[in-house]
Amino acid sequence: MQVKYVNDKDNTLEEEFTSVEEKIDLDDGVKAGSEFKMTLIIENLFDRDYDNDYSTLDDITLKIKPEEKDLIKGDFNESYDLDSLDARDKLTQEINFVISEDIDAGEYTLDITLTAQDGKEIDYEINRELTIKVERTNDDVRIIKAEVNPVTVGCENKILIPITIKNFGTSDQIYTAVTVYNQKLKIQETTPFFKLPRYKKSESIWMNTFIYPLPTNLAQGTYPIDITVAIDKGTKIDQKVVSVVVGACKAPTSPVVEETKKEENTLPPPVVKVGEKSGESKDTVKDTTKKETTTSTVVKSVEDPYTNDDIAAGLLIVGIIIVLSFITGFMVILFKK
Repeated sequence: MQVKYVNDKDNTLEEEFTSVEEKIDLDDGVKAGSEFKMTLIIENLFDRDYDNDYSTLDDITLKIKPEEKDLIKGDFNESYDLDSLDARDKLTQEINFVISEDIDAGEYTLDITLTAQDGKEIDYEINRELTIKVERTNDDVRIIKAEVNPVTVGCENKILIPITIKNFGTSDQIYTAVTVYNQKLKIQETTPFFKLPRYKKSESIWMNTFIYPLPTNLAQGTYPIDITVAIDKGTKIDQKVVSVVVGACKAPTSPVVEETKKEENTLPPPVVKVGEKSGESKDTVKDTTKKETTTSTVVKSVEDPYTNDDIAAGLLIVGIIIVLSFITGFMVILFKK
């Protein structure tokens, strides 16, 4: 069996163990949150002179069970069904997982079990124990989230970059800072120093969302943005690169076509008929079509309070009164004589 892991000093180590070792201890500690790789070489040790009808191993199953389920990050497949093996044949099985970032420092055991059955239905079983010593360092600050929203931009004039960092180390970090940089996007920002308490405290996480306007006339392409975390007033401890893709900005729909469609869907202006009585209109057609907000002139209909017929009638009455006045005056003069 071969094992590949990362120690607490960020060095990648490889170790190899013989098949006769039942209890396996690693030479160094394993860093919490690091990748762990196991390569198991399984061989059928039956001699080819053994009866061919019985030398093949079938129903080969490999099981790997962690003593503590929280040791491995995410979902982990504990059982693997392997292909049959003829005499003297070998197969290789790789097992990859990540040591949990939130596991406490200490020793943890992986129980490894291999079972098979030969042609005579005789069962075979091999058991191994692998001990993993998880360690935490004093200085271990990491970027656990960094992304760009939106990832692809066209006509947008700004991007958002949410960033989350966490202290996994055993020491408080007094002078922590985050730098975001891309020259072509004119992004160059370093936060003021802030404190990150040691691991296992609720304040050991720092989150912020950076908002950056994009330069005008930006060429199409992919722009990598460097995100760096430093401690102790400038000692780089972690880095991540996120990218934003700048595409073409599609031209808006022609306003002429839009206006044409609106005119087709607009009813004619309201028709107002003036009635015989002053100040009122008999029929009014209301336009219920929803229109775009515009500035328009409101036309008011001012009606004359007297019609032509009213004027003629008035003049006739006045004429009659004058005639009657003359007749009355004439009668008075006649009687006096």
